[in-house]
Amino acid sequence: AAGDDFVLTAKADRIEASPSGAVTIIDYKTGTMPSAAQAQAGLSPQLLVEALIAEAGGFEGVPAAKGIESLEYWKTNVGSAM
Repeated sequence: AAGDDFVLTAKADRIEASPSGAVTIIDYKTGTMPSAAQAQAGLSPQLLVEALIAEAGGFEGVPAAKGIESLEYWKTNVGSAM
């Protein structure tokens, strides 16, 4: 309902902290990756939500981020033959 509190949870695939305290958040993709246009339009909000959580200190064992250095999708081929 509008105005009610809620809890949002997320699990980041990878968070890397720079010496400045800013973070890079990486989402590994085994399937189709969102296009740049989709990501920029906010149609794939996972990394943006994780960035807000990181800045608020919401990831256990990770200090609150002092900014976001980068939000990245990495394509992986887990399980594919070499």
